[in-house]
Amino acid sequence: MFISDKLIFIELQKTGCTHITRLLSETIGGKVIGKHNAPHPNDLTEDALFIGSIRNPWEWYISLWAYGCDKKGGLYERATRNRNIHRKNIYKFNEIYKKLTAPHCKWGLDIRKKPAHLLRAFTQEISRKPDTWRHYYTHADDIISFRKWLKLVFNPDYRFDFGEGYGFSSIYKFAGLLTYRYISLFCKNNTMLFSNKGPKNISSLRDFEKSNIYISHFIRNENLEADLINTLNACGIVLTDNQKAHIQNAQKTNTSSRRHGPEYFYDNDTAALVMEREKLIIEKFSYTPPCVRS
Repeated sequence: MFISDKLIFIELQKTGCTHITRLLSETIGGKVIGKHNAPHPNDLTEDALFIGSIRNPWEWYISLWAYGCDKKGGLYERATRNRNIHRKNIYKFNEIYKKLTAPHCKWGLDIRKKPAHLLRAFTQEISRKPDTWRHYYTHADDIISFRKWLKLVFNPDYRFDFGEGYGFSSIYKFAGLLTYRYISLFCKNNTMLFSNKGPKNISSLRDFEKSNIYISHFIRNENLEADLINTLNACGIVLTDNQKAHIQNAQKTNTSSRRHGPEYFYDNDTAALVMEREKLIIEKFSYTPPCVRS
């Protein structure tokens, strides 16, 4: 997260957060503590002003996959790494569990409280198929590989392969990875995702998000520069004309090698998958699906 005297920026992966952090650092000054991490619950006070970033879900999944095609990113590393099962460490369940649940939502994943999670993590590590994931990380213009990869991401049989605790959450059956990360980073009381009282459908998830969201302003990736300027203004930070020009003209950061937009990658089936699983974010931010080929 990026911390300054005026605000705290929470970084959601593949939403332009590296670029935003750099611009904030160059414009208002501050420091970075961790990466893609949520604040501790004790830091969520009324005096703290939090901002976050978001992205069109159809674009987000393409970016996540394309970044993996460049052999980059935490999801790529976790999904494609070799299985951690060897005779010398077969009883190190705790280490396997940490690998499968890092880096997100550590508050909700206490092995001592949920021993069944430990056993499930171990059995999943035995059966995990990293070669299957590697097969679909080809090059960043391969629409067939992207569509098959996307279906794999939404297949509940592979829900533990991402790490991050997604497979242990109460929402994996009806919400996608983007929504899971959004709730994990931007909502208070996210340990509820791993309890019997966690959201069980999209309606209860909407209620949970509305009651627990702590972000005051969102910066949309597709309107990044204007939203950043408007957000800083809303936070009481007055920018000079030179600072505004710097934000508007700065070169993008941490991009992938893909060359095409969502209309190129999606067909009706895969576009509908994103629509169904990322409904909360699509509705809240009024995102619209791409015009796909029939």
